[in-house]
Amino acid sequence: MTGTTRSIRLVYATLACCLLLAAQGSLAASVALVPAAAQVQPGGNLDLVLQIDATDVGSMTDLVQGQLLIEFDPALASFLGFMPAAGVTTGGAPLIGTAPGGQRSVTLSLFNAPSSGPMGILAFAIDAAAGGSIAFGLRDADEFFGSFVLQTPTNQPFFPAFSGANVQVVPLPGAAWLLLSALALAGRLQSGRRNS
Repeated sequence: MTGTTRSIRLVYATLACCLLLAAQGSLAASVALVPAAAQVQPGGNLDLVLQIDATDVGSMTDLVQGQLLIEFDPALASFLGFMPAAGVTTGGAPLIGTAPGGQRSVTLSLFNAPSSGPMGILAFAIDAAAGGSIAFGLRDADEFFGSFVLQTPTNQPFFPAFSGANVQVVPLPGAAWLLLSALALAGRLQSGRRNS
């Protein structure tokens, strides 16, 4: 066997190993923000469900821990709080901070989360005007090493894909404006009758 043939075989063996490692890393664990409503009104509230699916890296009975970072524009929304799902514990109160670009950040540390299903609900007040949209970013709080681990049975780390959410801000429906106008007119007529 010549030196060139050995080199080619070594390259093929290296490529095969890389493909096997890439196939193992392509397990489809995911964490997503799912809006309770695709549209919200100015001055209203919005709930975002924090959803996980890590059944490809573990079983349905495995428990997960991880640290998340949610980012949004503070001129468009205000963070109200986080309510963990049943059985999920937090590593303390959410940490509120500032992210690059003037974004607001909320960091959550979660333990004993299910490997599939909701991990909790994030509540926001909507400060944006009608006609716009609000983007909520979601990522691992430790992007270098990753913070997600299957707690049971082996403390196996995994690297889920993250999906944020976009929510449209819409004006009050026309029927609501009509009702408010009718109530104002009725109130004005009523006060006019009292004065005469």
